[in-house]
This record gives sequence, C-alpha cells and structure tokens, in this order.
Amino acid sequence: MRNYIRQLEQKNDDLERSYRAAIVSVEDFETKLNGAIERNVMLESELDEKEGLKALVQRMRDEARGKFNV
Repeated sequence: MRNYIRQLEQKNDDLERSYRAAIVSVEDFETKLNGAIERNVMLESELDEKEGLKALVQRMRDEARGKFNV
C-alpha cells in the first residue's frame, strides 16, 4: 500500500510539473501572439497610410496635368 501511495504521489508530482510547463508554454505563446498581432496592426496602419498617400499623389498629378494642359 505504501509503495502504491508513493507511486501515486510521484505520478501526481509529474502531472503537476507537466501542468506548470504547459502553463508556461501557453503564456509564452500568448506573448508571442500578442506581439505578432501588434506588428500586424502597425503594418496595416502603415499600409493604409501608404494607400492614402498614393491617392493624394495621384490627385496632385491629375491637378498638375489639368493646370498645364489648359
């Protein structure tokens, strides 16, 4: 019986150790995921800004063509 209890306690310790390792892995993954999301948001913002600047440049080109073609 003592041997059986000792084995159960060892298995319990092993499971708790595995659980803690899994928690650390999940937290690390969440940190990396949040970093990737932040980078994606920044890149999307820069892309939107780039598209807005492209539209502005095109309008200015069109205006310049209109002024010089008159």
